[in-house]
Amino acid sequence: MAEAAVRWASRHRPDRPVLIVTDADNAPSVRVAEKLGFMHHLERLRDGHPELVFRLPAQHPSP
Repeated sequence: MAEAAVRWASRHRPDRPVLIVTDADNAPSVRVAEKLGFMHHLERLRDGHPELVFRLPAQHPSP
């Protein structure tokens, strides 16, 4: 499902980055993010729970 979302974003919103936000202890989600080429962007607390944000840079169309 994540791969399909990334494909959709690259076709319809290539100028915008794609983010994955997951609980810090959710190892399967971290593996999916890394497998899809996302880079660790930041760590933060949400409602007192640590979460990770991964970012896939925007794909700027060629001129």
